[in-house]
Amino acid sequence: MTKCHERENLLDYVPMRKQEIYCRSDNESVILKKTKQGVFSWFAKHIFHTENYNEFVLEKYGSFLWYGMDGKKSVYDLGMEFQQQFGDETEPLWERLVMYLKILYQNGLIDWKK
Repeated sequence: MTKCHERENLLDYVPMRKQEIYCRSDNESVILKKTKQGVFSWFAKHIFHTENYNEFVLEKYGSFLWYGMDGKKSVYDLGMEFQQQFGDETEPLWERLVMYLKILYQNGLIDWKK
């Protein structure tokens, strides 16, 4: 018996910024700080005196996307706004946008809503 799998379109998903991410602006960049979690991070902080957070710096394209993610706009909507703002300098738009959002997700900075 085979299952029928529907392919889901990522353009229909809504990326949402995680609330626990600290965010500040610096000229055209956005700097995000995410607190490290886990036993290894605790040991590293207390034994090696390392910082207890990861820092991510988003350039102008990433900053535009970060502020555009309001929990209501789909990936498609963000892409259209992105294209209006930056024009042809973002091509190939959809491949780059999807890859960028996947990287944000893999680093624990965003979640997805269908």
